[in-house]
Amino acid sequence: MSFKWVSAQQCRDQATESWKFDGLGDEDDRDMFRQFTQDVGDALCSRDSGITFVQRTRTSSWVLRDDCPWAIGWIGYSDIRDNKTGGWKPTYNVHSWAITNDKYSSGNSNRHTKSSTNIGTAIKNAKTYLRRPSPIMLAGVKSGVLEKGIREEFDKVRKGANETATKVVDIVTSMYGNVRQNNKRLFKELKHLLDMGHEFLDPQFGSDVRAMVHADQVMGDSAVENIPFYCVMTYESRGKNVFDVVKGTQVNPYSAEINEQYSRFTEDMLPEEITRKLAVLQMLDSEDFVDGVGVSVGGGIYYVLAE
Repeated sequence: MSFKWVSAQQCRDQATESWKFDGLGDEDDRDMFRQFTQDVGDALCSRDSGITFVQRTRTSSWVLRDDCPWAIGWIGYSDIRDNKTGGWKPTYNVHSWAITNDKYSSGNSNRHTKSSTNIGTAIKNAKTYLRRPSPIMLAGVKSGVLEKGIREEFDKVRKGANETATKVVDIVTSMYGNVRQNNKRLFKELKHLLDMGHEFLDPQFGSDVRAMVHADQVMGDSAVENIPFYCVMTYESRGKNVFDVVKGTQVNPYSAEINEQYSRFTEDMLPEEITRKLAVLQMLDSEDFVDGVGVSVGGGIYYVLAE
């Protein structure tokens, strides 16, 4: 999916500079945009979450929901054509993750935009497409942060295993995988000597062999394969803290699978395993990975490693 997710906080941070962008258009265009914004707000106000418009350019605004850490899209009144043949021709535009406009290629932002010269049609587009993504989709937006943390933690272990092995023999693991020493002929023979209680002529060499065998075992226990986790999304709904929890599995250092279902909890019903680790992550800076616990990615989103 080529939709660019922009955090609600980032939208607010950029709002003070938004007047500089999209210099084309005149005051009539801005009047049309202001009326469009008001009509869209009225159309969406019946939904179960508060809607906020944050200025994006002179004639467009991000659309934020109280229960979503990322903008669900934007609305605007402008000419967004790549080739403005025939002069300036602004239209009402709705941009959303839920839109796929096949007239545009995957890398073009207009692929996620529907345009219309009719304000009624544009308002219908806003009601149809400006909606909250499912927790399953939201869980995948920042899952790469968890992958990076797990991978870096494993690389520390792999590096330590290689350093011990090079003191004994020039056999190291691949920097791109988790291949261990224990299938190498020389490794097996040296370990067998240790198991038999062999006394090495060089005591330091014997110590290095023991360190190598131990490091290999640690690496085996740390392999990044099939690690279960929870994506926990927190927000306020009807005056209560609510937690959407999606299960996932870190299949390998570069790939995660997200379940197709989710569970919703209030604070008093959240499983103890998640509550305990969430308390740790809420005290840390965003994206500080904690081995055995997980990582916070900001916006009330946490990836918690399962036990």
